[in-house]
Amino acid sequence: GDIVVGVIGTLCENCRNATLKEAYSGSADNALILVHGVFATSENFASLVAEFALLKQPWTIYTFEYPYNDRLEQNGKELASYIKSSAAKHKRIYLVGHSLGGLVVQESLSQLQQQHEETTLATVKKAILIASPNEGAPAKELYKLLDTAIVNNLINASKFYLTNETLDALSTGKNIPRVSGVTYEVIVGTTGYNFTAEHFKDPERTGSYLPNDGIVTTKSAQTVGGQPIIDRCLNYYEVGLTHTELNDHQIINRIIARSVNEQVAEESGIVAGYNQ
Repeated sequence: GDIVVGVIGTLCENCRNATLKEAYSGSADNALILVHGVFATSENFASLVAEFALLKQPWTIYTFEYPYNDRLEQNGKELASYIKSSAAKHKRIYLVGHSLGGLVVQESLSQLQQQHEETTLATVKKAILIASPNEGAPAKELYKLLDTAIVNNLINASKFYLTNETLDALSTGKNIPRVSGVTYEVIVGTTGYNFTAEHFKDPERTGSYLPNDGIVTTKSAQTVGGQPIIDRCLNYYEVGLTHTELNDHQIINRIIARSVNEQVAEESGIVAGYNQ
């Protein structure tokens, strides 16, 4: 009989050990570190990097790969080490983290604060958190449903194996205190998946659903350090995208470009992306 072979997983060579790789070099003054989430790799930031390169943005961009099945504290430790070494080469550092990557970003900053790395932290200007499960997700089954959807090509994302410990961490989240001096901004998605909708039913209103991106509620994503980030004119963005679409989308690229270029524009004039 015939033998049918199907690819059910993606091997991430760079995810076996934590690594920081330079993706674009446009200026030694400003560094942008991008941290992916689960069901993704740094390749999901390729369009953002390409746009910065095309517009000759004054930044050096790094991508941080990490073994997402390692403990959050360990990945935070690795990123903190790279931030410390980057601080010696750049005047300003900005961080972007999607999903689990947002928790890794927060954990790294918290550890630097605990280590009294004031000089390093003085260079960190902003942390942009995209759909981070700060208060967790309604159930770890959501990630299993997402995994099944990826296998069946219902959504465009990479399939990876998640341990029960990682699933527990994602569904529980972590309240990580904010670091003084660092500006926190939040981007959330407001379009869910049909296959996870039942997990977001509003317990207080029959027939209603909690705002979500299919995996994380907006409340979970916007609650940073135990306090909500809600100023739509300053530090909070709602976008009609799903959790995985937030990985790589032109709208997200523009929000990030505008946000990180704000201070540069104030100091040196209009920068491409800031006034768009």
